[in-house]
Amino acid sequence: MPVLVVDDNAHACRLLSAILIAVTRAEVRTCKSPEEAYELLSWWPPGLIITDFKMSPVDGLDFARELRANDALGFQYKAILMMTAETPNRKLVERVRAAGIDTMITKPIVPDTLIRRMIWAAKQAKRREQEALDDESGIWMIG
Repeated sequence: MPVLVVDDNAHACRLLSAILIAVTRAEVRTCKSPEEAYELLSWWPPGLIITDFKMSPVDGLDFARELRANDALGFQYKAILMMTAETPNRKLVERVRAAGIDTMITKPIVPDTLIRRMIWAAKQAKRREQEALDDESGIWMIG
């Protein structure tokens, strides 16, 4: 699965990219800002986007919200994972969910945890897409 990493810290981008390539052999591209990512996303559709939380001027939450809201880019059903150095708490989890992010991972990144979160995010994205297709076709699953 192609992966886009968005982080304003170049070292963090290189490190995460190296982990992803070594562990998953994924095609990985990196961007140092959401603005740079939009340019790339206009012609390259990754299956997963991993974004940092703390970026400026656009943070990871706003980036995810914009992706989910932009029908033209087609990212309503793509998996989004957010990285953060902050300790997760109820308020942060609520903000992450409200932004349309599938899951988050805390830094420093542990490869096994990263893989589990990537799988979870992909399953969540697939479930959302299937629910939307079912709603569009009028199919209701019972039982």
